[in-house]
Amino acid sequence: MTEWYDEGEPTKPFGPDGIQWSSPDELIRAMTAALATTSDIQTTGGLVERNISGTFVGSVRMRLDPPDGNLIAGDLRIDMRNDGGGSWYVVDVRTRNNCAIELVDGECP
Repeated sequence: MTEWYDEGEPTKPFGPDGIQWSSPDELIRAMTAALATTSDIQTTGGLVERNISGTFVGSVRMRLDPPDGNLIAGDLRIDMRNDGGGSWYVVDVRTRNNCAIELVDGECP
């Protein structure tokens, strides 16, 4: 498994300039469903925790079927925040890859 890589803040529809999501659960379900529309990817997602700053952290696992070489899955770590008015948006996304074999220089060969 690789280290987490910071993808930054997403844009529409999941970032602060996008759709107004009513809860972190709704946002994670929508993101998981959007990723599931990509061919050859099976997705599962859910909320993980609420951190001390009030940001909710969710995760999505994307399993490739069939694998892409040695890459068998990818994980997203999604930080979500409330805008103070009841709407939720993603403030940060991090990714990591899961490999079938040992990493070479921190990457899937």
